[in-house]
Amino acid sequence: MRRVALCCLAIFVLSCERGPKMIIQSDAQAWVKVAPADRKNFVDTLVTFGKSRGYSTVVRDVPGEWPMVMVRMTHNRGTVINAANATEEINYSIAVFRGASDEEWSTDWRDLRSQVATSWQWQEVPSTSKPR
Repeated sequence: MRRVALCCLAIFVLSCERGPKMIIQSDAQAWVKVAPADRKNFVDTLVTFGKSRGYSTVVRDVPGEWPMVMVRMTHNRGTVINAANATEEINYSIAVFRGASDEEWSTDWRDLRSQVATSWQWQEVPSTSKPR
């Protein structure tokens, strides 16, 4: 787990220097700004959203220079949504990885964006993934 967290951190740090660009090969990605005092509310929102859509959700605190958290939502359709504040305390990267036969992933992504954007600044990142 520590190796995965360090690898994710390295990818996020490199991307941060270049601005808001696709930093991992995902089907969709966004940056969300969350004030440190609102972190628990943000994580609770992700967990509630995941559960309402049938995702199993895991929240992990990762040791670091600030309170780093990783949220992973996995659906039995194969789709995975990850969120982490690995570049700095207030910037969360959220990415969706579509399951091979999942037709509903874009609806989940759009609904997640609608729910999160009501309380936090959501910045969509242009996708560079190849069509399946």
